[in-house]
Amino acid sequence: MRRVRVAEAVGAKVARAVYTADGRALVKEGVVLTEGMVEGLARRGYEWVIVHDGLLDDVVIDDALCEMTRVEATATVAQAFQKFVAT
Repeated sequence: MRRVRVAEAVGAKVARAVYTADGRALVKEGVVLTEGMVEGLARRGYEWVIVHDGLLDDVVIDDALCEMTRVEATATVAQAFQKFVAT
């Protein structure tokens, strides 16, 4: 596995799911990214994706945060930002 820029990920197989701020899976693990999917991710502000590369597939990338903690933190920040903008 390795982390690549979204713009360079067309045709790559996703190694870790990509989630929205509210915790929904936008792209599931194992999906091969199409040009349209990559464009959609880029429009939504995603810059990186973890993909299988055939060379480093036995390397596990440890995250500082588990995926659920990351999703919850992102949702909390998004809610706080919306409250801030509304005031």
